[in-house]
Amino acid sequence: MDSSAFAGNPKLCGAPLEPCSGPLAIFGGKGMGKLELVLILCVGLAIITTISIVLIFFARKRSKGKWKMVCFTGLPPFTASDILRSFDSTESKEAITPLSASIFKAVLPTGIAVSIKKIDWEEQRIRMISEFITQLGSLRHKNLVRLLGFCHNKQMVYLLYEYLPSGNLAEKISMKREWLTKQKLIKGIARGLHFLHHGCYPAIPHGDLKLSNVILDENMEPHLAEFGLRFLQQLNEDLLPLSSTTKGGEFNNATEEELWMDVHSFGAIVLEIISNGRLTSAGSSTQNKARDLLLREIYKENGISSPNSSQEEIKQVLDLALVCTRSRPSNRPSMEDVLKLLSEIKREVKS
Repeated sequence: MDSSAFAGNPKLCGAPLEPCSGPLAIFGGKGMGKLELVLILCVGLAIITTISIVLIFFARKRSKGKWKMVCFTGLPPFTASDILRSFDSTESKEAITPLSASIFKAVLPTGIAVSIKKIDWEEQRIRMISEFITQLGSLRHKNLVRLLGFCHNKQMVYLLYEYLPSGNLAEKISMKREWLTKQKLIKGIARGLHFLHHGCYPAIPHGDLKLSNVILDENMEPHLAEFGLRFLQQLNEDLLPLSSTTKGGEFNNATEEELWMDVHSFGAIVLEIISNGRLTSAGSSTQNKARDLLLREIYKENGISSPNSSQEEIKQVLDLALVCTRSRPSNRPSMEDVLKLLSEIKREVKS
């Protein structure tokens, strides 16, 4: 058919008429049906959607590997790259102690040594856990290991603590010490725990108080390490409700049992300190033993063979340890009461 067959249709275009201009020219001069046009549009939309999904997937994957750095008081404003790069140094591969395999030492770019604790966390709980870590980072006390900052992505977090090179109490518990030094250790641990229980709002249970978490400085001053990490792990494992907050006081009831457990752990540590590690709160070392028999063993460990002023102090400290390790939590004293009882011991520790 020639062009005369289409006379009277001025809007038609394509061979044998005038060439089409504009969008229809893409599909050829002969034009095309609605079905073909819809199919092409659907294919194009599917391609665009697929590309968008792939881009979003890779963007999220890359974001998981993106590290952020949060510094608290006491740590220079390092970047996350500075921290991660310090992990590769030879000195940083040194574990602090076999008793704490999850902790290692890192030397930062300025030469500052820190203790690093790695924790894996769930992405949906990052905000809550970050808030709790920030709360821990704000705590400052003479008998707490300072949390200096944390470095994290969406999969894990590295907690940066001050590094104390003198080791922990578990490594040195069997060493012979003067009674005054033992008093200093006991009172320092009590002050640190008292601050967590009564100086923080809401109260923060240590959760894992043991000899290896008592770090010593060069003056034999004890510092509590890894405080609050058990609670942090509970947050991470969804053992606590997402609606909980570290600001409203809801943790007090939820953690009351662990506060009592801290008191029990303190009593157990006191028994080990005054007996050079020979007495514990469990087993035959203290169970079913008369108080006088325990005292004789402790006197012997401390080289006290004749009555002197130290004997009365040892009696008071032993009684306190036995009260703290009572089987019924409600029968144990609070750390407020513990610190008061310790302050009433006749001889004060000379700092």
